[in-house]
Amino acid sequence: MKTEAGVANCTRLELFCRLFLGLFVGFFCITAALFVRYMSGNPLPQVTVVQSKSTSQPLSGSVPAIPFASASPYQPTTPSLDTEEKTLIASSASTIVTFIAAAVTNFLSWRKDKAKAIKEKRDASR
Repeated sequence: MKTEAGVANCTRLELFCRLFLGLFVGFFCITAALFVRYMSGNPLPQVTVVQSKSTSQPLSGSVPAIPFASASPYQPTTPSLDTEEKTLIASSASTIVTFIAAAVTNFLSWRKDKAKAIKEKRDASR
């Protein structure tokens, strides 16, 4: 026979599982949308590298190869983060935290269900 407290605890755990899974899916979708928006707003720079057999004689009809360091403008070692980057990082962090919470809650639910099944199997064999 199931006790009312046992059913309430099981229901609470299942509700936590659903809550965390729902939050994870929501945060994941928001993070994906922010990432796509950020990447479309900040396309990666295209770098063309031309190789030649010797640096003094570039290939005919082509631009001489430029060393990579001089091809890009000076960038500080710690670039300041703009608002979109900070939002994307915060959303990613909340997605990871929610994923961990959902995984832990689902593991606890699975473990509790497994223990209950073993107990019922033991009681049935008596």
